[in-house]
Amino acid sequence: MLAGKMNPSRPKTDWTPRIVSDYRALVQCLRDRKDDLGISLLELDERSGLQVGYSGKLLGAGMVRTLGPLSMGLMLGALGLELMVVERGSAVVNPARDRALALHREGLSARAISKALRVNRSTVQLWLRGGRHWRKDTK
Repeated sequence: MLAGKMNPSRPKTDWTPRIVSDYRALVQCLRDRKDDLGISLLELDERSGLQVGYSGKLLGAGMVRTLGPLSMGLMLGALGLELMVVERGSAVVNPARDRALALHREGLSARAISKALRVNRSTVQLWLRGGRHWRKDTK
């Protein structure tokens, strides 16, 4: 398998875009994606082309190593992710809200949307009414 490429036989997951504003949040996002795909750290090493055990150093609780120019690209590719940099406070503030509105237009109820996006139902109801909801990761 090519380093940094996702396995084409693996189905895409229902991934919700996230806003990441610091290194720890980026690492947590990568951990969550790995868990979402159901792969081990050793399998992530194999997919990315990194040396055996290196993903554990990058994503482990102690974060013994940090992502560098090479390891970041390989890790993102192996997890099927891309980064997008936007100005703080721009239109791309809450991707989960945008996804909730799209699901609502498709006819899903607030309960079904909250379950699909793993978000509190009252938050979804607020979004559907057009209100704003303060989120810790948008500040």
